[in-house]
Amino acid sequence: MRIEISKHEPFSEILNLEIDCITLDNGKMSVQILNYGCTMTAINVPDREGDVGNVLLNYDDPKSMIANPLYLNTIIGPSAGRLENGVLNLDGVTYELETNNATANLHGGNTGFHKQLWEVRERSVEMNYCGVSLFHSHKHMTGGFPGNMDIYAHFRLYEDNRLTVSFKATTDQLCHLNMAHHNYFNLSGDCGIKLDDHIMFINAEAYRPLQENGIPMSISESVTGTPFDFRVPKTLKEVFAEPPYGLDHPFDLNNKSDFDKPSVILEDPMSGRKMTVCSNQPCVVVYTNNIGYKQHEGICFEMQHYPNEVRALQPDEEFEHFTEYIFE
Repeated sequence: MRIEISKHEPFSEILNLEIDCITLDNGKMSVQILNYGCTMTAINVPDREGDVGNVLLNYDDPKSMIANPLYLNTIIGPSAGRLENGVLNLDGVTYELETNNATANLHGGNTGFHKQLWEVRERSVEMNYCGVSLFHSHKHMTGGFPGNMDIYAHFRLYEDNRLTVSFKATTDQLCHLNMAHHNYFNLSGDCGIKLDDHIMFINAEAYRPLQENGIPMSISESVTGTPFDFRVPKTLKEVFAEPPYGLDHPFDLNNKSDFDKPSVILEDPMSGRKMTVCSNQPCVVVYTNNIGYKQHEGICFEMQHYPNEVRALQPDEEFEHFTEYIFE
């Protein structure tokens, strides 16, 4: 088990900041995380032959990675997903937010957590894991979001190829906090290959349809008899072949009270790689990168509270978010 921290030269030069690249390595797989936006640049995982490949979709150049219109592989907050009309209604007070996605506020806007420099606070190397903790202090009304929030992001890589991502946060006043990590996965290890042959299971009996503006409905519907039923695993080529020709939908997770059950399972028969995702969040938004850059070459599992809903955090409570990725 080892941790290595080095300067990320391209990001540091472009942003005129000292950007760290943190590597967690268990001797079989490794993870690279930048302290800019807690952005993961690599999750290197062996295939069935033992050949290691990066299972994250990436941009082809550093400037695109910094602009990051797809929020590739970053931390998302203070609000994950869209808030309709850029409005946050919290305990009778209306907050006007930036509208950076048509008329909606998407992923916290252009000053969201993905655009912040996080401070490396703690490193640990133990017998069975190595890990790092990063810290960000959100100042009241940054991006229009209320509350002075202290936020910690913890990343741990275990010897059995488990990667855990957890967030903890406190606030000095009532605020809205809905976070996620926005990794785009392609288990082939070659992001020139589309996801058609990947097989997906989602532990969900209900989902939320989308309005024409992309905002989810507020009421969930049964997946039974719909293209959104993944309780029996199916290939993504089946998803891409029929309307809506891709996913950007919230699913109600059945396992939120039983963490031992998986939220999502993704498999690539060609490489033999398999990823199981477990989380304590009530919802996963599944996005299959439906338009534009590297269409259908990466899939994002946004473990979070429901989008377009208030997730209130009180001054006397701690926000806790835990997600585990198990690679086989």
